[in-house]
Amino acid sequence: INDWQARAELADFRKAIEDYCSYINNNYPNTTKVIWITPINQAGYKPSIAGERKYTVQQYRNALTEVVLSNDDFDRFSIIQGSDLNFPTSNADESYITKMFGDKLHPTEYAYKNIYAAGLINLLI
Repeated sequence: INDWQARAELADFRKAIEDYCSYINNNYPNTTKVIWITPINQAGYKPSIAGERKYTVQQYRNALTEVVLSNDDFDRFSIIQGSDLNFPTSNADESYITKMFGDKLHPTEYAYKNIYAAGLINLLI
Protein backbone atom coordinates (compact mmCIF):
# COMPACT_ATOMS: atom_id res chain seq x y z
CA ILE A 1 0.00 0.00 0.00
CA ASN A 2 2.95 2.30 0.53
CA ASP A 3 3.89 1.91 -3.14
CA TRP A 4 0.35 2.84 -4.17
CA GLN A 5 0.42 5.86 -1.85
CA ALA A 6 3.79 6.95 -3.25
CA ARG A 7 2.59 6.37 -6.83
CA ALA A 8 5.32 3.85 -7.62
CA GLU A 9 5.42 2.64 -11.20
CA LEU A 10 3.90 -0.84 -11.55
CA ALA A 11 6.98 -2.08 -13.42
CA ASP A 12 9.18 -0.96 -10.52
CA PHE A 13 6.78 -2.54 -8.02
CA ARG A 14 6.80 -5.86 -9.93
CA LYS A 15 10.60 -5.84 -10.11
CA ALA A 16 10.85 -5.19 -6.37
CA ILE A 17 8.53 -8.14 -5.65
CA GLU A 18 10.53 -10.41 -7.98
CA ASP A 19 13.77 -9.33 -6.30
CA TYR A 20 12.32 -9.87 -2.83
CA CYS A 21 11.00 -13.33 -3.76
CA SER A 22 14.44 -14.26 -5.07
CA TYR A 23 16.03 -12.91 -1.89
CA ILE A 24 13.73 -15.07 0.25
CA ASN A 25 14.47 -18.16 -1.84
CA ASN A 26 18.22 -17.58 -1.75
CA ASN A 27 18.51 -16.66 1.92
CA TYR A 28 15.82 -18.82 3.51
CA PRO A 29 15.88 -22.08 1.54
CA ASN A 30 14.47 -24.16 4.41
CA THR A 31 11.32 -22.12 4.83
CA THR A 32 8.50 -24.36 3.70
CA LYS A 33 5.79 -21.81 2.97
CA VAL A 34 5.65 -18.06 2.47
CA ILE A 35 2.26 -16.36 2.46
CA TRP A 36 1.95 -12.96 0.82
CA ILE A 37 -0.98 -10.65 1.58
CA THR A 38 -2.06 -8.05 -0.95
CA PRO A 39 -3.14 -4.56 0.22
CA ILE A 40 -6.35 -4.28 2.21
CA ASN A 41 -9.24 -2.04 1.21
CA GLN A 42 -8.85 1.63 2.05
CA ALA A 43 -11.78 3.60 3.43
CA GLY A 44 -11.73 7.35 3.53
CA TYR A 45 -8.08 7.72 2.60
CA LYS A 46 -7.27 11.07 1.05
CA PRO A 47 -3.82 11.02 -0.59
CA SER A 48 -1.39 13.55 0.80
CA ILE A 49 0.32 13.80 -2.58
CA ALA A 50 -1.68 15.94 -4.97
CA GLY A 51 -2.60 14.76 -8.45
CA GLU A 52 -4.32 11.91 -10.16
CA ARG A 53 -3.37 8.31 -9.53
CA LYS A 54 -2.02 6.40 -12.49
CA TYR A 55 -2.82 2.98 -10.94
CA THR A 56 -5.46 1.62 -8.60
CA VAL A 57 -4.85 -0.44 -5.46
CA GLN A 58 -6.33 -3.37 -7.40
CA GLN A 59 -3.63 -3.06 -10.04
CA TYR A 60 -0.97 -3.39 -7.32
CA ARG A 61 -2.84 -6.40 -5.90
CA ASN A 62 -2.94 -7.96 -9.37
CA ALA A 63 0.76 -7.32 -9.97
CA LEU A 64 1.72 -8.88 -6.63
CA THR A 65 -0.50 -11.88 -7.29
CA GLU A 66 0.85 -12.40 -10.81
CA VAL A 67 4.50 -12.21 -9.75
CA VAL A 68 4.11 -14.47 -6.74
CA LEU A 69 2.04 -17.14 -8.49
CA SER A 70 3.54 -17.11 -11.99
CA ASN A 71 7.19 -17.88 -11.34
CA ASP A 72 8.15 -21.56 -10.98
CA ASP A 73 11.00 -20.55 -8.66
CA PHE A 74 8.41 -19.28 -6.20
CA ASP A 75 6.42 -22.55 -5.84
CA ARG A 76 6.41 -22.40 -2.04
CA PHE A 77 4.70 -19.01 -2.08
CA SER A 78 0.96 -18.50 -1.77
CA ILE A 79 -1.14 -15.38 -1.62
CA ILE A 80 -4.10 -14.06 0.31
CA GLN A 81 -6.12 -11.22 -1.12
CA GLY A 82 -6.19 -8.37 1.38
CA SER A 83 -9.51 -7.31 -0.14
CA ASP A 84 -10.98 -10.49 1.43
CA LEU A 85 -10.14 -9.39 4.98
CA ASN A 86 -13.41 -7.48 5.49
CA PHE A 87 -12.09 -3.96 5.68
CA PRO A 88 -14.63 -1.46 4.29
CA THR A 89 -14.60 -0.76 0.57
CA SER A 90 -16.08 2.73 0.59
CA ASN A 91 -16.00 5.85 2.71
CA ALA A 92 -17.27 5.12 6.18
CA ASP A 93 -18.17 7.14 9.23
CA GLU A 94 -15.16 9.20 10.37
CA SER A 95 -15.14 7.65 13.86
CA TYR A 96 -15.03 4.17 12.30
CA ILE A 97 -12.20 5.18 9.96
CA THR A 98 -10.23 6.61 12.90
CA LYS A 99 -10.77 3.39 14.85
CA MET A 100 -9.62 1.23 11.90
CA PHE A 101 -6.94 3.42 10.29
CA GLY A 102 -4.85 5.64 12.55
CA ASP A 103 -3.23 7.33 9.57
CA LYS A 104 -6.12 6.52 7.19
CA LEU A 105 -3.78 4.14 5.34
CA HIS A 106 -2.48 1.49 7.76
CA PRO A 107 -4.63 -0.51 10.19
CA THR A 108 -4.59 0.39 13.87
CA GLU A 109 -3.73 -2.17 16.54
CA TYR A 110 -7.48 -2.59 17.08
CA ALA A 111 -8.04 -3.27 13.39
CA TYR A 112 -5.14 -5.75 13.24
CA LYS A 113 -6.57 -7.69 16.18
CA ASN A 114 -10.26 -7.52 15.32
CA ILE A 115 -10.41 -7.37 11.52
CA TYR A 116 -7.08 -8.43 10.02
CA ALA A 117 -6.37 -11.39 12.30
CA ALA A 118 -9.96 -12.60 12.29
CA GLY A 119 -10.04 -12.39 8.49
CA LEU A 120 -6.80 -14.34 8.17
CA ILE A 121 -8.04 -17.03 10.52
CA ASN A 122 -11.27 -17.39 8.52
CA LEU A 123 -9.36 -17.62 5.25
CA LEU A 124 -6.77 -20.11 6.55
CA ILE A 125 -9.15 -22.51 8.34
